[in-house]
Amino acid sequence: MSIPDQALILPISDLSLNREENTKLRLAGTITGINPSNSSLIVLSDPHPGPTSTASSVLVDLSLCISNNSWRRGSDAKLPELKSKLMVIGHLTRRAVRVDLEWLTKLKKRDLGEVQRKDSVGEGKQCVPNGYFVLEAILCKPLDESFHLALWNHAARLRSQNEWSHYYDRHTRSKGKRKADT
Repeated sequence: MSIPDQALILPISDLSLNREENTKLRLAGTITGINPSNSSLIVLSDPHPGPTSTASSVLVDLSLCISNNSWRRGSDAKLPELKSKLMVIGHLTRRAVRVDLEWLTKLKKRDLGEVQRKDSVGEGKQCVPNGYFVLEAILCKPLDESFHLALWNHAARLRSQNEWSHYYDRHTRSKGKRKADT
């Protein structure tokens, strides 16, 4: 029996898309966009970036962990709502074809009868995710309003920095030993 790989816990604003490509990640954020033609494709945003980061978002595909049938059958299984908090675990993948983000970036006046309005999900282009990278979620968990996202981001950032410093120390120490042995 194989041991599953552990998910790297990171705030969304600390993601380096090229470095984290094909990595299993655990992310938490606020849903700032739901694709009107494919409700399993959402935008998850970090409303609490670190002091050296800017607000950022990532595309998340929920189709691997939730099917439309289960949303209709179960009373507790619902479509994610705009502006709700969500934690996801999945693999960050690079798509060969860029995901069309016109539904996020349309500048024309939107019909007020639509469920999702541009003015309800934020302004500016800093929160528009990279269309080539999508987190293929294998697990998603809705978070209630009492979940402190800023505190989670801070703890995740500290943990990530600690893991990188241990990795860097171990990596540089092993290189130094090899040089000394030769």
